[in-house]
This record gives sequence, C-alpha cells and structure tokens, in this order.
Amino acid sequence: MTGIAADAGFVFNRAGPPPEQPAISVICLNKDHGAYIEDSILSVLGQKFDDFEFIVADGGSTDNSLDVIAKYPFIRLLPGSDRSRPEGILRATAAARGRYIMFTTSTDGYLSRNWFSSVAALLDREPQVSLVFGASAAMSEDGTLGGVTYPGSVLASAPQREQMASLWLTHGLSHAYLPELNYCMRLNVFRALIGESGDFPELNGIDPILRVHFEFHRLGFLAAYQPILANFGRTHPEQDQFSEKNQRYLALYNDVWGRYRDDVLAGRRVHVLRDGTGQPFVRFDVGAAAAG
Repeated sequence: MTGIAADAGFVFNRAGPPPEQPAISVICLNKDHGAYIEDSILSVLGQKFDDFEFIVADGGSTDNSLDVIAKYPFIRLLPGSDRSRPEGILRATAAARGRYIMFTTSTDGYLSRNWFSSVAALLDREPQVSLVFGASAAMSEDGTLGGVTYPGSVLASAPQREQMASLWLTHGLSHAYLPELNYCMRLNVFRALIGESGDFPELNGIDPILRVHFEFHRLGFLAAYQPILANFGRTHPEQDQFSEKNQRYLALYNDVWGRYRDDVLAGRRVHVLRDGTGQPFVRFDVGAAAAG
C-alpha cells in the first residue's frame, strides 16, 4: 500500500506487520458482510495512531468478505467456522496481544480518527480507570450518517467513574450503559470478566459482551467518558438487537442485577471499587448510593 500524507505529522501506511506488543488490540467480527466490511476496515486503518493490531475473526464467510480482507495485509485474519457470535468473540480475545482491547463489527466502524490515541492516553495515565467510552452515532444501511444515539449529543454529560458505579448499583443497565462498539478496556480486565461466572451461573448462557457488562460493574471497575464522537452503528437486516433472544438476555441480566442490588443495600454483600489491576481501592458507600 502506498503511503499517503493525510495531514501534518501523520502518514497513512498500514502495509507492514503490526507491532508484536501493541497498546491496543482491535477486534472485528465478520460473517458474510462483504458489502459493509471495507468501511469498517478503513475506519480502523485511518486512525492517527500506530500502536495497535487489527484482528478480524471471520466466522466462515461465503461472500466476498475474504477477498476484501485480503486487500489489507496489516490485518491479522482469524478464519474459522464459528457456530455463534460468542465463539468468535472468545477466539479473537484469545489471540489479542495488546494492553487494551476494543471491538467493532464488520457493519460498524469508527468516526474519530483520534479515538485510539485518546483512549490509550487516558488508560496509560489513569490506573484506576479500566474502560474508556465515547459518543455513538447511527448510520443507515446505505451509509448515511444519522444523529448521536448515545449519550444524546457529543457534549452531553455521561455518567462515569464513581458516579457510573453508583448509578449501576441503584438503577442498573439503563443508567450505566457501556457502548461496546467504541469502548476500550484493559485486556487483563476483559479476560477476567469474559469467562463463565461462578457467582451467577445463570448468566453463563447470555451474550458474553452483556455478561462482561454485568461483571464489570458488579466487580466495581471504573469507566471514563470522553466527549468524542467515536463510532457509528449501522442498521442492517441481520441485527438481533431487538430479537426475542436478546430480550430474554436483558430480562435475565435485570433479574440478577436486582437481586445483587438488594443484597448490597441490605448488607448481605459488600460492593467495592477496583483499579485497573483488579485490586480493591475503596469500599462502596452504600448509604450514599441508596440516597442517590
């Protein structure tokens, strides 16, 4: 690939191999989305940041997806025949080599070319933060960019750090959403959360990203919001966001969260906040959470 000067101080050149120990592992899941995947690829390769690897886990595409991917030798392709989205997530996570991990899919992508540098810098300088997220926008199937879907506008305030921890404990998912298509999490934290839950085995059958969301908050890790329009989420026919299966997952999540909240507020469980290594650094103030 020819290097193309994009702006002062940056040269687009993703022809060489990725770093052996990158700051960020970017994971893209794909199966038969050849019509969209190049938009996703270019949104990753166009970042004004060099210290990342790009892993595409293809679950057995039969369309032109592999031909598109082959045009970009910087990509680490993980071909396979995944029976489900969780299989692809687990396979790609095991292959990641970065300090931090982030996910997209082949129908979605990143809008800010400074997003990777922004999240890596914050996680490098704030050891108590385990995840960084930004604003999300909608995109139509034909590629028309729509409005901001979360948190309402780019500059809108979003709960973060201890405030988000408190809101999750008292109000759950609806008040402590973590947009998985733009967040960047410490890889050690993600790997600790992606496995099956011993405390809440009823969650082991739900979507693993939703389970990670629950365990992230339940174990007291902190998230920080950056007021940057980070990503787009494309509408397409295969979405299962509103499927019956996903609604069952959400209902189970909310049921387990309600029981956990009641146990903490009644003093039957202790809720702590943890730093990026997983070490508790403060016992959660149950009284303040209940008052909020």
